[in-house]
Amino acid sequence: MPVYLDEDMVATDPSEIRFPHLLLCAGVVCLMSDDSVIGGHISGSSTEDAVLAEMALQIGNSAANPAALYIVTDIAEHFRFSRLSFTEKAAALNYVGDIRIVDSGPIQNGNGVFARILGIAGTGGCQVFVEPNEDAEPYAMTMRANYLGTPILLANNAGASTSPRFVKTGDSAARPGTAIPLNGFITARRN
Repeated sequence: MPVYLDEDMVATDPSEIRFPHLLLCAGVVCLMSDDSVIGGHISGSSTEDAVLAEMALQIGNSAANPAALYIVTDIAEHFRFSRLSFTEKAAALNYVGDIRIVDSGPIQNGNGVFARILGIAGTGGCQVFVEPNEDAEPYAMTMRANYLGTPILLANNAGASTSPRFVKTGDSAARPGTAIPLNGFITARRN
């Protein structure tokens, strides 16, 4: 079962991390040499250091070594709310090597994107699936700290809960999306 990461959450999974809603945020995933993935959902500069520090801790505690680093974000929007460059994020994770970046700006339609990053066993790489979050407005789902399960549909917005314990996101998990081709990545490098 994949791990779903909402804002400022960090987790490890044997093979897959999903980001239900990336608008201004960055989804960061480190593929490990055992094909597991460690991911973090960075919402902005106020939490960036803490999210990266927790990711670095989980990477350091792993018996495997970092093999690849992936970042999905709307580049223009994210850097209005983030202070660290892609290579500075890699440095915070003690990662050295190519950083594969997907610019979600051209993909999203103003509602953000849903992203899946899937480690492909034995390849040293991941498949990255990104699609517009066109269903972002009609639904509210629970997504709170330490919540790692399948999103729970609360209500259509016409009768949505008034509880502050929900965020708007899409039900894009029902659609797998299209894999980003190898030439669809922007590559940065930290030596």
